[in-house]
Amino acid sequence: MILLLFLFSLALVLTAVSSSDDHRVQLLHGSCPPFWYSFNGRCYKYVATHMSWADAELYCVSQRANLVSIHSREEEEFVKSLIKNFDHAERWTWIGLSDLHKEGRWMWSDGCAVSFVYWGAGEPNNGGTDEHCVHTNVREVKEWNDHQCSLNLASVCATQITYDRAVKLLRGNCPTYWWSFNGRCYKYVATPKSWSDAEFYCLSQGAHLVSIHNMAEDNFVRSLIRNSDPDERATWIGLSDIHNDRAVKLQHGNCPTFWWSFNGRCYTYVATPMSWSDAEFYCLSQGANLVSIHNMEEENFVRSLIRNFDPAQRASWIGLSDVHREGRWMWSDGSVAAIKESSSTSLQKSCTKKLQQLFIKG
Repeated sequence: MILLLFLFSLALVLTAVSSSDDHRVQLLHGSCPPFWYSFNGRCYKYVATHMSWADAELYCVSQRANLVSIHSREEEEFVKSLIKNFDHAERWTWIGLSDLHKEGRWMWSDGCAVSFVYWGAGEPNNGGTDEHCVHTNVREVKEWNDHQCSLNLASVCATQITYDRAVKLLRGNCPTYWWSFNGRCYKYVATPKSWSDAEFYCLSQGAHLVSIHNMAEDNFVRSLIRNSDPDERATWIGLSDIHNDRAVKLQHGNCPTFWWSFNGRCYTYVATPMSWSDAEFYCLSQGANLVSIHNMEEENFVRSLIRNFDPAQRASWIGLSDVHREGRWMWSDGSVAAIKESSSTSLQKSCTKKLQQLFIKG
């Protein structure tokens, strides 16, 4: 009986140790933006790029966050789980604690009071080498250690910012149907298009598909989408691994010598600098016009043709102008220009320059 009780007690101890060593915390997005995870009303992000402590903090600040401050054992276990989710080796990772302001006075970079610490045995010890910044995942139990701040490590950001469903849309100084945020104008386009056609449409409006640089801007863009589409369907943004000016193979097809074929039209590049009107007159003498461009694929082809003859890709005339009527943009070949009417001041100035030109033959 004594032996059985002893074995039973040992089993309980082993079970308890096994359970405490494996704190598995389920990662949930909650109301946080993409790539951020929610825990107790805050949003957390693992940053795999290795940086110094200061650069890691600056990156977090650019995301309207700070290096993570940790206030309880539960939060410590969550942060460990977040790190392990992206780095199975659980390597050293910066957190927001430092004594940069005063030796031995440890402070969180977000200004929170230090109410919880998880130092490893004998830490912080300053190591005799000015160790002022703190990382986690030291030794088997993944505790904290002070280290030189110049060390390049991964990091964790945290912020109180959550997904705000009530961002007020303001027009500011933007045109009709455009909305203002931090000095830029944004427009939601409901018509479904391919990514390249969507980018081409944006170019016709003097813009690009949206680039997003921080959580606040992502929050604004989501609110703009929701304002026009309560179902919040998938929406293109400007990020891609496609180079818009990627090389296109040039082929002569059925075109004359020195002309190249694309989608049933013939194109040639003329390197002689001329004014826009002289360039158009020269094109007419060849039975052609300065080029009109109608989609992103044709834009890519034209760029490749220019680059083939001018690796520096200097400015080249195309057939668009408002010489007939202020603000009314027309292609010289008479085709429809999918572009909004706007001031032509900048074009009037550029028309006096001598530039290369590109023209097409139908």
